[in-house]
Amino acid sequence: MAVPTFKFTLIIEKLKKVFQNSKRTLKNLVVLILVLALEQIFEKGVFKCPSKSYSMYGNLFIIGPAICLFNLTILLNGSLWDVVTGCWQTSVSRRWLCKRLVQHGLEALLPPCVWLIMALVQTHYFVCARLGPKNVALKRALRLNNGKRIVLITRPSHKKQSPNWPIFFE
Repeated sequence: MAVPTFKFTLIIEKLKKVFQNSKRTLKNLVVLILVLALEQIFEKGVFKCPSKSYSMYGNLFIIGPAICLFNLTILLNGSLWDVVTGCWQTSVSRRWLCKRLVQHGLEALLPPCVWLIMALVQTHYFVCARLGPKNVALKRALRLNNGKRIVLITRPSHKKQSPNWPIFFE
């Protein structure tokens, strides 16, 4: 049985054509890498779930960066500013203007959507917003479920991305 061989040069040439023909693809790739780096910085250095006001704190880390990324993308989009400032100098149809503004608005939604997906996949911010820090959530669970057994499900140590989840049994 013959093993199919892949021609990596052909794949590399096709990828080069994609990146050369589309600046948007390269821009989206850079945005994705920057958002991933931002999420790692927040997770490792900034985010510590407090024992009080954890709901507001967790939700702030989910929604806040998304809003900031949207505003930053709008501000840094040079062609949007050309459209906005150019429409006052010349007579432009409202349809064309609306089409361009919607197009730029949808393009500006990419970084916030990537952030929201990353924040919800990592679960640190969501768990903090809903349950609080692990020790506070377990104490509350013990207090509320008096007489019920609580089993703490742990993940293997090499998958230490989300906190342990308590499961309640009657």
